[in-house]
Amino acid sequence: MHATGNFKTYANVVYAVNENGSTHTTFTITLSNITSQYYASSYDMMLGFKTIENLRAVDARGLMKTEVKKKDSGHEVELTLNNRVIGFGKKNVFTVSFDTPDIARAMGTVKEINIPGLANQQAFEDFHVHVDVPQQWGKPSYAKPDVLSNTLDFTKEQLAESGISIGFGKEQIYQFTLTYHLSNKNIFPVKTEIALPPTTNYQEVFLQNITPKPVNVIQDQDGNWLAQYILMPSQKVDVLAKGHAILSMNPKEAFLTDAEKKLYLQDKPYWQVNDPQIQELAKELKTPQAIYQYVVNLLAYDFSRVTNDQERVGALGVLKNPKSAVCLEFTDLFITLARAAGIPAREVD
Repeated sequence: MHATGNFKTYANVVYAVNENGSTHTTFTITLSNITSQYYASSYDMMLGFKTIENLRAVDARGLMKTEVKKKDSGHEVELTLNNRVIGFGKKNVFTVSFDTPDIARAMGTVKEINIPGLANQQAFEDFHVHVDVPQQWGKPSYAKPDVLSNTLDFTKEQLAESGISIGFGKEQIYQFTLTYHLSNKNIFPVKTEIALPPTTNYQEVFLQNITPKPVNVIQDQDGNWLAQYILMPSQKVDVLAKGHAILSMNPKEAFLTDAEKKLYLQDKPYWQVNDPQIQELAKELKTPQAIYQYVVNLLAYDFSRVTNDQERVGALGVLKNPKSAVCLEFTDLFITLARAAGIPAREVD
């Protein structure tokens, strides 16, 4: 937009999602004059969609001239304003509408909506988004950012640069075929294991067939199913596991046994739960969210350590040198503080 410093810009956007996946989008733009000497003659906007159709722009005097340029990040639209408004506090209101298939998509029984964020948030005095979906989709299973009311309305502050992501549906069913390549390079027989997808509070797994059949299948203390094979010297085997999984959008409630609670609260070599410094921090932080925020705010990722074979320092070690952490130390510190706060926690690899 020409002479942007002379106007305040307000935007109200409605994304109307159709059952067929196409989305009719309407931008209502208001330019408010903050001087009495200038008027807006044109307005440029960047639309972060690969495909836009039926573009139409209208102001108080009718259809506006539009020029569209395809960019790597979407489409740049230049609008010529018919209604040239002069005067301090005077407002020029116009609408831009188009259709796009890039916002909503159906994946089996799940519907997903993804809307780009605001790259130039500071250019808008206010920016409001409303998402309208078919009634039969029901309530969202998740929405990021969080929905503040029963309607899908979002403010400029909520949007930021990350955009909007909304999901509908309770579960999704997948069929899978997994191939495991096993090899014994030794001159003597060896026993080896493969990990099969487990049933968790997010998924139910049903195995239909494993070829060739294992000599045994065991379950470890974390609920993982391990299929065991005996390989002869220099033998290679490809194992095929087929089945299907039901993935839930929201986790099922899971309960820990007393033995599991005791196990996941223990002091360990890299998780110094009983250390006075750890205990003091845990008393202050108390909740998983507070511990998470503390860890990610305190530690800085040290990329130089990724390529070097450096030892694991554990929770106390990374507290002494928080600006030289790798992913394992983020995990170690979180687990240690959580356990010290009485919150069962474990490492997942």
